[in-house]
Amino acid sequence: MADVTAATLVAYSAMLALWARARDGQGQAAEVALIDGVVHLQSVQLGEYLLTGEPPPRTGNRSPFYAPYNTYTCADGHQVHLAAFNDKFYRTLCQALDAPQLAHDPRFATATSRLANRDALDLELAALCAREPRAALMRRLHSADVVAAPVNDFPAVRADAQLQHNGMLPVVDHPEHGPLVIPGIPLRLGRTTGGIRRPPPRLGQHTAEILNELGPRN
Repeated sequence: MADVTAATLVAYSAMLALWARARDGQGQAAEVALIDGVVHLQSVQLGEYLLTGEPPPRTGNRSPFYAPYNTYTCADGHQVHLAAFNDKFYRTLCQALDAPQLAHDPRFATATSRLANRDALDLELAALCAREPRAALMRRLHSADVVAAPVNDFPAVRADAQLQHNGMLPVVDHPEHGPLVIPGIPLRLGRTTGGIRRPPPRLGQHTAEILNELGPRN
């Protein structure tokens, strides 16, 4: 995560530096430390600590600001992630789960009370999600416009039709291993969209080419 985050921030920095150069004609260095990028990802939690002096507790898949916001296991062992960011979303979730009693429970009546009683709320939702397979539950939740998503493993990612449509699972022909499915490029531009043009290199495949570019060596 640190490597990917830092690389992304360096790309942003380079674009800003190019924009500044176009404005004032001056170039500049762009630098991002790995640790700075990781801390940036936690800026909300860090800001809370700096203001209050209290380290935020570990929340796992939960949110420190909303409840419910967690991962639950379905009858077939697959998982879903549910979120309700306000009272309206929470009532919609309860209706979709055929659980009106939770909508009227005073422990969960407001965002503040749900956060204070999220352990009890998680137990209730875990029992409801465990009643049916994930596919059936997701159809019901999405038809009610509930904020929910499946927690996918890599086989599910490999089979995902949306990712295939987005070009995130391209197939390249490798001279030794034949057709390979590899991770694609997530950036799509209107005129100059990138793509995977060749397979991963074989060991030492480009050594001579690189040495020739460097010129004669003793």
